[in-house]
Amino acid sequence: MPRITEQAHQVYRGEMTAAKHAADPAARWRHLERAHIVSQPDPWLHTCNHAAMLTLALGVLT
Repeated sequence: MPRITEQAHQVYRGEMTAAKHAADPAARWRHLERAHIVSQPDPWLHTCNHAAMLTLALGVLT
């Protein structure tokens, strides 16, 4: 049994892709936030999302 529905997985991938191509950090963060919410039932996707959020945060701080 999947940990996340196919529809939720598509939303997650769409938001992660949009985050990757966002023009500014604020827009990227909003996409990552949406992906974060959708990914919560799946530990691996949720961890990947946290890694992307951390990468963005560290990049903005430097």
